[in-house]
Order: sequence, then structure tokens, then C-alpha cells
Amino acid sequence: MKKKLFLGALIGVMLLGVTGCGNSGTILTCTMEDSSDGTTMTQEWNVSFENDIATKMTSITKIEVNDEYEEQLDQIEESLKETDLQQTEGMKESFERDGNILTMTVEADVTKMTEEEKDDFGFSDDDDNSYDTVKENLESEGYTCK
Repeated sequence: MKKKLFLGALIGVMLLGVTGCGNSGTILTCTMEDSSDGTTMTQEWNVSFENDIATKMTSITKIEVNDEYEEQLDQIEESLKETDLQQTEGMKESFERDGNILTMTVEADVTKMTEEEKDDFGFSDDDDNSYDTVKENLESEGYTCK
């Protein structure tokens, strides 16, 4: 269930078009926390804008479980590693495990993606990718942005 929740959130946000316009050097930071059934998941998105275009995006997701769910954390980690984000040019994922906490970091450098990859992940130039729209979309998904 947590795997579906996380993957749905990750893909959903990417499909919302996490690119946009803003002042050069602007970083949009959005966070969300969700807790249920002995599991807490926190997510942070950082989107960097240069020359009114998002050039980089980082997502940091931390999943913390109670001791009774620690074995399931191994399964969640293995499932998340099967997403093959590493196969996309300009995307990198990494995992860190510290006891009952699993941290997944996904970094995307939009400038290194092919046009097809941009379309697949919602980075298309044809979308409304303004800073305000990205912020509005993330906030509508439950994130708090600053």
C-alpha cells in the first residue's frame, strides 16, 4: 500500500509538469507529510528555475516505520528500485537506509533529457509550466510551498 501511495505521488507530481517560469535562480520548495498505520512519509520537492525555465528538480522522500513494519521497509525499497528512473537521461535516484528510515532521492536535470523523456515525465514545453501553475498544482496535491 505504501509503495502505491509513494509511486502514485511521485508520478502524479511529475505528470503535473514540475517545470516552470520564475526569476533566474529561483527555487520553489514544497513539502508534505502523511502518517498512518505506524508509517510516516515526508516529501520535499525543490525545483530550480533559470531564465524562466526549470532546469533541475529534486525530490526527497523519507519513509519512517515502527519496528513492527521494518521488514516491509525492505520490500518497499526493493519495489522502488524497480522503477528504473536511472534509465532516463538526466535522472538519478539514490537510497539511504538508517534503521527504520528509508530515504529516496530523485534528481532530474531537465536540460539533459531528450524531448521524448521530457514528454514522458510532464516536462513538455507545450504545457503551462509557469512558476505559479507548478506551485498551484503542488499545493492542490497537499504540499505546502514557500
